[in-house]
Amino acid sequence: MAQAKQVSPAKEKSGKGQIPRLIKRNTAYLASAQAVVGSTFQLVPSVAGLIILRLTGNLALVGLGQGMLGLSRMAISYPAGKVADVLGRRAALLMGILILSAGAMMIYFSVLNSNFLFFILGLILVTMGQGAIHQMRIAAADMYPPKRKAEGISYIMSGSAIGALGGPIIVAYATTYSKSTNLDPYATPWLFMPAMAIVSAVLVFLARPDPRDIARNLGAYYPGITVGPSEENRGNLGVKESVRPYFTYYPIVVALVVTSLAWGNMNMMMSMVSVVLNHHGFDLPAISVSVATHILGMYALSIPLGRLADRWGRKRVLILGSVLSGVGAFMTPLFETYELITIGIFLVGVGWSAAIVASTAVVGDVAPPLIRGRVLGIVELTSGILSVSLPVAGGYITSLYGFYALGVMGLAASIPTALVAALLKERTPAVYDHKMPALAAPAIQRPPTRPV
Repeated sequence: MAQAKQVSPAKEKSGKGQIPRLIKRNTAYLASAQAVVGSTFQLVPSVAGLIILRLTGNLALVGLGQGMLGLSRMAISYPAGKVADVLGRRAALLMGILILSAGAMMIYFSVLNSNFLFFILGLILVTMGQGAIHQMRIAAADMYPPKRKAEGISYIMSGSAIGALGGPIIVAYATTYSKSTNLDPYATPWLFMPAMAIVSAVLVFLARPDPRDIARNLGAYYPGITVGPSEENRGNLGVKESVRPYFTYYPIVVALVVTSLAWGNMNMMMSMVSVVLNHHGFDLPAISVSVATHILGMYALSIPLGRLADRWGRKRVLILGSVLSGVGAFMTPLFETYELITIGIFLVGVGWSAAIVASTAVVGDVAPPLIRGRVLGIVELTSGILSVSLPVAGGYITSLYGFYALGVMGLAASIPTALVAALLKERTPAVYDHKMPALAAPAIQRPPTRPV
């Protein structure tokens, strides 16, 4: 039997100045995997609270499911980054999918047996799995040259947009199926999560070679391009290299501050918009449309925002995201008309999207491939802290001073992101004039990895 012919990375291309076919294929697999598994992510905000209310009868605990997302992201972000650096991005993603599936089955059986403790354990696993899957953004950044990293990240986020549209369909179908078969409508939707996860795992497995290995030999896939300093000089730093010096490097400081405040502000406004709309007399269907519009803002414009970050520069898109987020956060609780409130929460979503696309691109620009996962992990860890604390603080401030104070708080949270971004010295897109941190000498360069 003839042996399959291997194609070198240099030949796996579409033409001069274009993305190689192998990279396009990997991106399609990963974006599809994100869309498939992401279609089940809405089960936590839409169903978990109802399960908690049924099992405990305590309305005060209903927000526990959403709060668990931030806490679990804090717990899993660095370990997932470590796995991504040591074993590869696919290993970290598959680990997240496995954890997610195990948690979903625990929730299913906990609802059937009315076991609140078992439900909480399952919820922890589900939200930890979702946190690990955030390494998908770094996997995308790995495969693209400096001038197009934000574009690569935006393709993965566009997968999230498709997944967000699929979430309500899954819930509606599971509910209808439960009624026709006399199954528990709160338990049945969780069976879709491991089913979708299996499809997503297959798609991740098909993304070969591992994006981490592509990043280590980026020039082999893009002949003639000028790669960034992270890939060119430090691309093969060992996995034992410390990430600590990078958090004294200003571009990473910008990524950390912007990501943390963007997540915190978005979660605060997302958790409060239903309260704002209900206060002004709008019913549940109207509230759900407004929330769906917000989610649309988070993901639907990610591709044009990614291209802007590659053409305008990360700095300008970070500032744009800060302005949009601040204006939207101020508008949402300030007005009484449904249209203006919905426009406000939509702008919060678009601002978040701009911040996440551009800040992840910054991490990809400057962090070497073999520590890139851990750097993003620490950035995600700090963002998890604000994802939990800002919504709590927003609710407390609102209870004391009203909705106007919430708007002021949302606007104020966007100001530091604009200031730190404005001080970023970006000569051209993905090229920074800040002094790189002193690091150990790079490891011995390895020959380019050829795809199987």
